[in-house]
Amino acid sequence: MTTIYTIECVKCKTQFTEEETITRCLKCGQALDIIFDIETLKKNINVYNITNTPISAVKYLDFYPLKDKQNIISLDEGATPLIQSKELSKKYGIKNLYIKNEGANPTGVFKDRGSLVEISKAVELGATGIVVASTGNMAASVSAYSARAGIPCYVIVPDTTPLGKLSQSLAYGGNVIKVRGTYADCVKLSSEMAEKYGYLLAGDYAFRGEGQKSIAYEIIEQLHWNVPDVIIAPVGCGTNLYGIAKGFFEWKELGLIDRVPRIIGTQPEKADTLCSAFHAHEKEQRTIQFPSSLCGAVNIGAPLDDMKLLNIIRESNGSFEIIDDTTVLTSQKDMAMLASVFTEPSGAIPVACLEKLKEKKVISEDDVVVCIATGVGLKDSHSATILFPDFPAVENSIDDIADFLDSGILELKSDKNNSEILFSTKPSVQSIKEVAETLFGFNAEKNKQFFKELCDEVFVFFERRTEMKKGEFQAILEEVIANTKDETNSILKIIDVVGTHYLNKKAQATVTIDFKGKEITANATGTGSVDAAISAIENALSQQTEYKINLDDFEVNVQNGGLDASVRVKITFSDANKNRVTVTGVSPDLVVASLMAYTKGFIRLYKKQ
Repeated sequence: MTTIYTIECVKCKTQFTEEETITRCLKCGQALDIIFDIETLKKNINVYNITNTPISAVKYLDFYPLKDKQNIISLDEGATPLIQSKELSKKYGIKNLYIKNEGANPTGVFKDRGSLVEISKAVELGATGIVVASTGNMAASVSAYSARAGIPCYVIVPDTTPLGKLSQSLAYGGNVIKVRGTYADCVKLSSEMAEKYGYLLAGDYAFRGEGQKSIAYEIIEQLHWNVPDVIIAPVGCGTNLYGIAKGFFEWKELGLIDRVPRIIGTQPEKADTLCSAFHAHEKEQRTIQFPSSLCGAVNIGAPLDDMKLLNIIRESNGSFEIIDDTTVLTSQKDMAMLASVFTEPSGAIPVACLEKLKEKKVISEDDVVVCIATGVGLKDSHSATILFPDFPAVENSIDDIADFLDSGILELKSDKNNSEILFSTKPSVQSIKEVAETLFGFNAEKNKQFFKELCDEVFVFFERRTEMKKGEFQAILEEVIANTKDETNSILKIIDVVGTHYLNKKAQATVTIDFKGKEITANATGTGSVDAAISAIENALSQQTEYKINLDDFEVNVQNGGLDASVRVKITFSDANKNRVTVTGVSPDLVVASLMAYTKGFIRLYKKQ
């Protein structure tokens, strides 16, 4: 078959054959691009087929740089929905706002379109193995397509990659290698591994970008052959958005459309490699050694396709914008509740940037705007829950269901991810009430018992700290609502704990408790301060009761980082009667938080038996 495309370096314009390289320029190290002979392509495309067959990524084979179309590796990717929500449009003030939901692809992410082309090319080239660096999404996609092709796949990921993404790759037979390093470290290692073992190097390279062009084609068809005014997408390496933009430009050259949309790239503030470069009129990225956004899929410190994307965005009269993680999480929630699109945090960045883009007059309320939701929310289910209360389990009775509904926890607003200082000094009862009601929607008058306990725990918190952040206040509020009901008739109270922690021997603790009105003191040692304190409580209780509880699971979460961070512990307890409860405790001190949880767990289980 006559080749109708060339492989060319985006910087030095050196051309290569596929046998020489399909990843980086061998001369200057920059990204490669696929340049089609437009006149020849015009003669080959089947316009009737494009306009009269159902949408799918495979139907655009004429526009992909594939020579052997008999060995296409496809999982029926593409044909993802273009969703218009009146409620979402109203909230963000864009009359014609659409969401292209790429989470509907086979592995739940936009990467599948690129894998269609990249792994089909691997088969063409006779690859005996495939190696790829990933933050998770590409690992799953490349593993799936490699499995369909029958080619061994090795994926190198940072050790912070969400388990949901790794489990997919493992299920598809991917050989996962976790690296204690950044995505950039993984890219370097994958390149070295490909060279050492003779494997094909997959990733954010030229052939993958060609598959992403189908997003543009589908949007045009789904808008009844109209071109939107604006395309907004999240940017990590830049390959996806460059591919989308290129799709529009190529179809304009072919005469299939008469204009291209403005292309807007969006990034989280903590991974701003291209936005700052764009606005400074620079041609290349600004590298970030340790990007720290919770938007893991775009947490890329050194984008591979920086020059390509910056060039094409400027050519489209587009722009770049950044946004903070908290706003992203809020938009993620809005997309789910108002448009029924559950996307990963990265996929919510475009919607999160709409307000800023309107304020800067980059877009207007009358524009037809398409936001690309890159992957399904299950890819990073932990981040999706950050803005929601930590719901407690209730007893299996309708009375407890009623108490739960009356508690108000379902109506709580959330600022858990916000580290803003809420109180800089010990607050008054009135200040606590105002904050609880105004910021979190908590009805203090309706829930007087909960509010009293809230005040008590806030005051205890300030015995150890001189300030409190929003996330810490909400953690205490949630913990109070979850646990207070069982403490109205306290059976166990901890009066005091004195502990000693050593570097080279066991910790020691002395506790004084009140059990059913009787004061008891006991000692114990343990592997650490928490173990010693709990063991001492158990020794004290054994003097008055034979009832014991078992600690089955212990989870610690830091509430806002730093040496003065507070902690939230979640502990699951059980007893010999197979009763089981999960309780929480919040304090600036791990031991105190643990003992708070232990007390609540003991009381609940004691009442059960």
